[in-house]
Amino acid sequence: MQALEFSTEVKNGNTIQLPEKFAALLKGGKKVKIIILYEENEKDWELLTAQQFINGYAEEDSIYDKL
Repeated sequence: MQALEFSTEVKNGNTIQLPEKFAALLKGGKKVKIIILYEENEKDWELLTAQQFINGYAEEDSIYDKL
């Protein structure tokens, strides 16, 4: 497999446009494997961390609340 890299935005209709310079390389119904890397929202990360912390709290942990 060969790799192509480019940055873009997800458009209306949840589409990603392939740059023209790469489109010519992929003519003819070639199969592709897509990996999407995206920027995380810091607030989402903080919320997830807090939720995981609360989910990991057990009743036995309450002894530490009194220290």
